[in-house]
Order: sequence, then structure tokens, then C-alpha cells
Amino acid sequence: DVAFVRGGVARYQARLDLKENRSNPARQAMSRAESFLDHYPDPVERQEAFEELAEIHEALDQPARALAYFRQAQTIEDSLFTTKKDRQIEELTLIYETEKKDAAIAFLEQESELDQVRKRNLWGGILFLIVAAGLVIYTQKLRRKKDRIIHARERDVEIQRRRQAEQELYFKKKELVAKALQLARKNEFLDQL
Repeated sequence: DVAFVRGGVARYQARLDLKENRSNPARQAMSRAESFLDHYPDPVERQEAFEELAEIHEALDQPARALAYFRQAQTIEDSLFTTKKDRQIEELTLIYETEKKDAAIAFLEQESELDQVRKRNLWGGILFLIVAAGLVIYTQKLRRKKDRIIHARERDVEIQRRRQAEQELYFKKKELVAKALQLARKNEFLDQL
């Protein structure tokens, strides 16, 4: 910082000397200003110093030195521009990568949510199928039980009909035997008469 201030003061002195048309003191001030150039740590300060020195040398009618300082200033400006652009590119690349990763994360989160919905639907479907199968099995069991009850009742009714038919047959046989005896008695009675 001290070198930049001293160099700046020397350049300022050279400009003042040029305004007053004192070229020798201006050249001496330029020599002092040039001696501080190697001590500028900041490239922007170096660029500004080179541009001022180019302007002063041009005013002192030293085009070769003015051109040399101008080229050095341009080189630093190009370097700064390149550095700045590289930083911007890095920042944009970082932003792009961040957005890309955020988009990938969002996509993965959506996929995860979709997978969870699919799993829930799958488990819901499986549960529905289990319940439906259970209802079908239960309905079949009820139907079989109902069919067994109906079959048992029909069998009981058939057994009751058979018993009634057997009893009727038994009574008819008895009646027939009784009628046959009655006829036999009548025939005997008629024979006796």
C-alpha cells in the first residue's frame, strides 16, 4: 500500500510538471514512479499505474515507452478479465451443478413418493384380494352349510314319508287281512247256510 501511494504521488507530480511544461522534473518523477511498479501487489493497482505511465510517456513524447506500458496494462487487463470470466464460469458451473443436483434430488424425492404410493397401492390390492378371497371362501362355506342343512331336511322329510308310507302299508295290510278274514267268515257262514 505504501509503494502504491508513493508511486501515485510520483505520477501525480509528473502530471503537474507536465502541465507546467517542465519535462525534466516530470521525467525524474516518472523514474521514481517506475521504481515502485514492482512493489504493487494488487493487479488492478498495477494496471492503473501502467495506464497512467503510458499516458505520461505519451505526453513526454516517448511513444515507444508509452506503447510498452500500454501493452503491459492491456496484458494485466486481459488477465483480470480472464480471471473474472473464469470465476464467473466457475460460479455459473457451480450454480448449474447445484440446480442440476437439486433437480435430481427433487426427481428422486418424487420417485420415492411414487414408489411409496405404488407400495401402498400394492399392499392395498393384496389386502383387497385377501379380503375378497376370504369373503368368497366364507360364502362358499355358508352355501355348503346351507346345502347340507337343506339336504339333511330333505332326507328327514323323505324318511318321514317312508315311515308314513310304511305305516299306511302296514295298516292297509292289516285292513286287507281283516277284510280277507271277514270274507272268509262270510264264505263259511254262507257255506253253513
